[in-house]
Amino acid sequence: MSMQLKEHKCIERSLESDCPVCSEFMFTSIKPVCFLPCGHTMHVECYDDYTGTNYVCPICSKSLANMSPYFKEIDKMLGSSVTPKELQGLRNRIFCADCEKRSEAPVHYLYHKCSHCKSYNTKVLERIKTTETNENSTVGVNT
Repeated sequence: MSMQLKEHKCIERSLESDCPVCSEFMFTSIKPVCFLPCGHTMHVECYDDYTGTNYVCPICSKSLANMSPYFKEIDKMLGSSVTPKELQGLRNRIFCADCEKRSEAPVHYLYHKCSHCKSYNTKVLERIKTTETNENSTVGVNT
């Protein structure tokens, strides 16, 4: 049995839905279908087109592949960049689509790293000010 089959997440009746890319009903479609790591499905042709510009499931937003090498590159880039003064001390509450957990991360205009699984596949829920950054700011105010 292949490793991929052992890790397959079964979603009951997943083929009894429309392809999230082309909207064709997959159960009666004659096009080949692929199962994504998250358990959702789409046509193979649609998957090939979709992954040319996207790396997350169009239904649940989980990463479609091992993104660790890409995330390491983001770590390097962030390590060599300087946070603008107006963003220093600010934090965001984030939700990670990969591990489905919430955490906090320093404010950045693009990237917020999950403290649980180290993914950057995250969404900002709210901004939290954790330290006083200038004369007009107040500690602990949500914006």
